[in-house]
Amino acid sequence: MNFSINYDEAGFVLVVCEGNLTLSDINEVIQQGAALAVARSCFLVLSDFRKMYLTISVSDIYKMPEYIASIIKEMKESAYKFKRALVLRPDQLAKYKFFETVSVNRSQKVCIFANMDEARAWLLSE
Repeated sequence: MNFSINYDEAGFVLVVCEGNLTLSDINEVIQQGAALAVARSCFLVLSDFRKMYLTISVSDIYKMPEYIASIIKEMKESAYKFKRALVLRPDQLAKYKFFETVSVNRSQKVCIFANMDEARAWLLSE
């Protein structure tokens, strides 16, 4: 597992994950990414997962938005303040569009993309 989490001067937190990740790895990424976002009072997050290989169950995908909300709540913030763009390989889109749907149904602002420029434009739009 290899990941980096940094604040981008354009005004968002950039998360980049590469290699094979497990559910516990992605949970670590979520915790560290949320911690940086809250510390910087920056609620825009761009996640580049194009070089990541994550195999998790549909059940785990379904639970992920609730898990993210609970982590952020522990940090005394609300997941509803966040706007998150995730960039994935085209072959991953169908599976993780389900994550987007579940997140949106829980009033979280999440959108999945295959193109980094489109994701960034959406993230930085009002």
